[in-house]
Amino acid sequence: MRLVLPLLVAAGFALPAADFEVKPTPLKWSKITDSAFDSQWALPAVRSTEGRDLLAEMRSLLALRFDFEVPGGQRYQSFGDLAAAAAEIRMKSSSPEAAAKGLVSWYRDVERAAPKLTNDWGGGMQQLLFDQGLSGTGWDPEDDTDDDGLLFAESWDLEDEPKGPWGDIDVTPLMEQGAAILNADLATIKAVENDYRLYPKHIGEDYEEIFPVEGSYYQGRDDNERPFSLLALRFTCDLPFPFTDYTTDLKLRNRFDSQGVLYTDIYSTSSDFYWLAGRDVYLPIKTTEGDWVAFLLVRHFGFDLDGVPDGADDRRNALRASMGNRKRNAEQAWNARAVSQEAPKNDMEELDNVRVFGQK
Repeated sequence: MRLVLPLLVAAGFALPAADFEVKPTPLKWSKITDSAFDSQWALPAVRSTEGRDLLAEMRSLLALRFDFEVPGGQRYQSFGDLAAAAAEIRMKSSSPEAAAKGLVSWYRDVERAAPKLTNDWGGGMQQLLFDQGLSGTGWDPEDDTDDDGLLFAESWDLEDEPKGPWGDIDVTPLMEQGAAILNADLATIKAVENDYRLYPKHIGEDYEEIFPVEGSYYQGRDDNERPFSLLALRFTCDLPFPFTDYTTDLKLRNRFDSQGVLYTDIYSTSSDFYWLAGRDVYLPIKTTEGDWVAFLLVRHFGFDLDGVPDGADDRRNALRASMGNRKRNAEQAWNARAVSQEAPKNDMEELDNVRVFGQK
């Protein structure tokens, strides 16, 4: 009887995948060990003297104030007002094609009414607001289009950063910078992120397996009583010929800063990589009146596979795939909820309610 299972597998009979949930374990901030999360891998702030800082730019965009009207009398005073208007156009459109026409027409009115704003910020704003191509069936993460809602900046070189392991890496650690609007609340975004049963269906990502490590999910409060959580992932991804695949043990940490903004830090010390690290920052987008609209995700992500000739295009394709799938899936889940959606609850409290699912 003991031989049946190996023989069935060897004969090509796939066993049904089993779903499971990883339950959180309480943990004190002071008790976090390096094996659970080594904080030296958390990214430093981008130094403004060393190239473009996309996170600082996005903060400035959200803080920007102006005042103009378009035909019809609609008045805009902040990027949040524009993001709300673009979201309304998409929601009322019957198809991505109709949304594209509506957005183009609306944005032309914005350009005519606010030429200085669109001259100074137009490229970035338009890239963020025009995302109808991402929801279509033909979206390909390897195609950098003007309607995928994904904004990129120049690579960030970490080699000379004074803190962290960056100077000890055998290759130059180049980090990619991207941003996207996620029209969903934080609870929905994190629910989608932590349901790893769905990841093998992601577009443009070749997961052979991915699952959260049981016993690695921790929750607690930091020294300022802000919630945090830790999680470990294990996944294997396919590589194009003549390479095979790579396996990664990834560590994640969710934490809030003093302003209540969520940061998600990731890194891996897998032997298949020279290095891998990243950071998500979720900036809330609000209208001039203070009404919540969405979240602006700013992501820094970089890696270098050992023995594989990857480069900036590979890093950007990976970033485009991961951000695009996160945005698509979170917005689909959000839109599938009640037609009249309430404003999000306290973001910090929502982190306590995140459930983590896997399949193997």
